[in-house]
Amino acid sequence: MTKFNDGPSGIGSIQQLHEKIEELECSCQDLSKYLEVAARWPGSNFRNAMVAYLRAYRDFWNAPGEAFEREIKVFRAQWHQSLSSGVNYLAARGYCLAARHFWRKGDLKAAEDWAKRAGILAEPLDFSPLKARSHIALALIKTAACDWSSAETLIRKAEANAPGENRNQAAVKEALGRLRFEQGDFAQAHQHLATSLALWQKCSDDYGQVEVQLLRAHLCYHSADLLRHDRLLEKAGRRCEDLNYQRGLGIIERYRGKVHLQTSGRLEKDGKRPQAEEERRKAVERFAESLRIFDAVGDTADAARSHLSLARAYAESAGTKKEAIAECEKAEDLFRRLKDHVRMATAMFAKALVLGREGTPSRRREAEIVGLLNKAMKPLVALQDRRHLASGFFEIGDLYRRWGNCDKAADYVEAAITLASKSHAERLVARYHEGELTISVEKYAQAALEAKARFDSTNEYFRLLFHDLKQPLGALYMGLMAADLDSLAEGATKRMLRRARDIAEYLNGLCADIFDTWDAERMRHWKRDRKMSLCPQELNLRDIVERILVLVRMLRPRKIRCDNEVGVAVRVWADRIILCRVLTNLFTNTAKFMPEGQIVVEADEETQSGLVRVTVSDNGPGIPKKLRDKVFEGGIQANATAHLGHGLGLYFCKIAIESHGGKIWVDREKTCEEGEDSKNPKRHGTVIHFTLPKKPRGA
Repeated sequence: MTKFNDGPSGIGSIQQLHEKIEELECSCQDLSKYLEVAARWPGSNFRNAMVAYLRAYRDFWNAPGEAFEREIKVFRAQWHQSLSSGVNYLAARGYCLAARHFWRKGDLKAAEDWAKRAGILAEPLDFSPLKARSHIALALIKTAACDWSSAETLIRKAEANAPGENRNQAAVKEALGRLRFEQGDFAQAHQHLATSLALWQKCSDDYGQVEVQLLRAHLCYHSADLLRHDRLLEKAGRRCEDLNYQRGLGIIERYRGKVHLQTSGRLEKDGKRPQAEEERRKAVERFAESLRIFDAVGDTADAARSHLSLARAYAESAGTKKEAIAECEKAEDLFRRLKDHVRMATAMFAKALVLGREGTPSRRREAEIVGLLNKAMKPLVALQDRRHLASGFFEIGDLYRRWGNCDKAADYVEAAITLASKSHAERLVARYHEGELTISVEKYAQAALEAKARFDSTNEYFRLLFHDLKQPLGALYMGLMAADLDSLAEGATKRMLRRARDIAEYLNGLCADIFDTWDAERMRHWKRDRKMSLCPQELNLRDIVERILVLVRMLRPRKIRCDNEVGVAVRVWADRIILCRVLTNLFTNTAKFMPEGQIVVEADEETQSGLVRVTVSDNGPGIPKKLRDKVFEGGIQANATAHLGHGLGLYFCKIAIESHGGKIWVDREKTCEEGEDSKNPKRHGTVIHFTLPKKPRGA
C-alpha cells in the first residue's frame, strides 16, 4: 500500500487516509469537529489539502454555488500532481466532487473535464476505491449525455473496483438506477435504487440516503405512484431537517408543487375548476418557496429548475400568461449561463407552448412559435437525447391538436412514440386516453405503440448481436491487414490467409454500414427527414481523397488504377469522419464490383450555388438502368452482383450527403442493361456525382 510521511499521527498510508475520509463524510458533526482539529496541525501541503477538501465536501452539500467552486479551485491551483501521494489522493477526490457539482449544474463539458483530471491523478496511485469514484463520476456524466453504452461500461468498471458493501458500491447502484431511469426501465431503476439505499444506510451515510430517497420519489412521480412518492418525500424531509440540508428541502418543495400541479390538471378535466385553481395556487406557493431556499444557499441550477416549474404553474392558471413567459425567460437565461443546453431547450419549449396555447395563431405567430420550437430541438438532437425529444414531439403534437391540425398532431405523436422507451411511450399513450387528443389520434398512437413494442424486441436483439460482433471482427481485420502476406511462399496457407482477409474486410464493412444506417434511421425520427448529427469543419478535399485511395490501392494492388484529380486548393465544409466513410463506401464498392480497371476522382467548384461537385467514375460493369433511381434506397442490388455486397453502403452515402445539405446521384448516361456481360472489354462504367458546401450556411 502506498505510504507517505507528511500526514498526522495515525494517517500514514492511502488506505488509512481513505478510511478516515470515508468515516468523516458519513457524519457532518464529526466532520466539523475534525476540521477544527486539522486546522491546528503543523503547516504542510497535506494539512492544507485536507482542510480544503473537507471544506469543499461540506460546501458541496450546504452551499452548492460560488462557495464550493472557490474551495475546489484551490486544488487545481496548488496541488495538481503533487509529490505527496496523500495530497494527490485528496486532490483526485476533490476533482470527483467538482465533477459531480458541474454534472448537477448541467455543465457536462466542465464535469467531464474534472472527472478526467481525477482519473489522471488516480491512475499512478493504483488505489481501486479512488478509481471507482472517478468511473462513477464519468458514468453519471455519460448518462446525462445519453451515451448509455459508455455509462454502462464505466459503471461495470466502478463495480469491479468497489467490491463489498461500502459507499462506492452504494454509489454504483445509485448510478445504475439513474441510468435505468433515463432508459425508461422503471422496474430495474427501483430495484437498483432500493439496493443503493440499503447500502447507504449500512454505511450510515446521511446525505447518500437523502439523495437516493429523493431520486426514488422522483421516479415514483414519473410512474404515477403518488402514494409512495409522498411517503418517500416525508422520510427525506425529516432527514433533511435533521441535517439542515437546505438544498434537499428545496427539492422536496418543488416535487410537492409538481404533485399539486398534476392534481389540478386532473380536477380541471373533471370540471372542478375552483378546486383546480386552489391546487395551482398551492403549486405556485411550493415552487416559490423552493426558489427562495435555492437562492439563499446559492444553488443557481436548482433555482433555474424552480423558475421553469413556476412558469408551468402560471401557464396553467388563468390571466398569468405574462408571468409564465417571464419565468421561462429567467430559466432560459440561467440555464444558458450554466451551459445546461438540455434544460435551456426545455425552457424554450415551455415559452413556445405558452405562446401557442392562446388559440389558433396567425401565420406570423405560428411561424414564430415553430421557429422557437425548432431552435429548442437543436441541442436535443445534437445530444441524441431521446427522452426529452420524445416529450418535445408529444408537446408539439398537442399544440397542433389545439390548433385543430390533427394530421400534423398525428405525425408528431408517431415521432414521439418511436423515440420513447416502452414505459415512456405507454405514459404518452395514457395521456391520450385521458382525452387530451382526438380519438383518431388516440387510435393512431395505440397502433404505433403496439408496432413499436414488436419492433423494439427484435431490433434490440440484432443491435446487441452486431455490437458483440463488431469489436472482434475489427481486431481480426486489422491483424490480417497488418500481416505481411507477400513474404509468405505461395501455397495453401497464403491462399487461406488472403481469403480470411477478404472475408474479414467484408464483415467489418457490413457491421460498420449497419451501425451507421441504424444511427441514420434513428435520426430520421428526430427530424422529419433523414439527418445526421455532424461536426463539420473546413477540409482539404484532395488530402481526404488521397488518404482513402491509399487504402484501395493497398487492398487491390496492381489491379485497379486510382487517379486523384482533385485540385490542391479545393476545400469543403464537412464532417471529416462521415466524409471518409462516404468516400470509402464509394471506392470500395467500385473495387468489389470491378476486378480490374480505373477509378478517377474529380471536383468542380460551382460558383453560384456555393457547392463543390465531386465526381467518382470508373470503367467497370456499370449500374443497370432500372436500378439507377433506386440504388440509394438501401438493400437494392443487381442480380448479377448481389453476392458481392449488402446494399447499405450507398444508402448510407445518400443520408450522409443530404445531412450536409448536398445531393448525390448517378449519371444517367453511364448506365447499362442488367444481364450484360460484366467481362465485356467495352465497359459502360459508373459515374456518381455528389455535392458538398464550400462554407458553413450563412457564411
